[in-house]
Amino acid sequence: DNLSSIIIPTNITSIGDGAFSDCGQLSSVTWHNGVTSIGASAFMGSAIKNTAISGGQLANALILPSSLQTIGASAFEKAADIVGTITFPATLQTLGDRAFFDCDGITSISFANGSIITEIGEQCFENSGRLAGTIAFPDSIQRICADAFRYCTSLVGISFNKETSNLTVIEEGAFNECTGMTC
Repeated sequence: DNLSSIIIPTNITSIGDGAFSDCGQLSSVTWHNGVTSIGASAFMGSAIKNTAISGGQLANALILPSSLQTIGASAFEKAADIVGTITFPATLQTLGDRAFFDCDGITSISFANGSIITEIGEQCFENSGRLAGTIAFPDSIQRICADAFRYCTSLVGISFNKETSNLTVIEEGAFNECTGMTC
């Protein structure tokens, strides 16, 4: 319960389900670019706000490893101290249900060039009321699941390339109560 910072060793490639769940004092994480998976509820309810890649300086942002392939369900749910922009690496394949549910400090998200992600999970960013601006979805996105951005009241728009996008499904309520968006 008093754990405030961790350094993920280079031999660790996967952070297991619930590994640091409800570590309410955990505010900084340093990981390396060999981490490929962050499990379900891994940092749920933590106070994470400063992250770095090995050899870099801690930043007041969630900096993700460039090798990351999976962010599990509820991985960062209710980690309310995450602030600013999150850039998802091109290698990311899975963004689980409720991964960033109730993370009100997130102000924008972006996807690296060449992204291969195909789906935004259910309730993934629900209640992220400060998530603002326009989200530019990569061509690889095929599905935006139910309630994915529900109550993202500062979000003003979404964009995708109508000629090259693979987006075929926007599920029920995906942008419900996004009161900043206009039709």
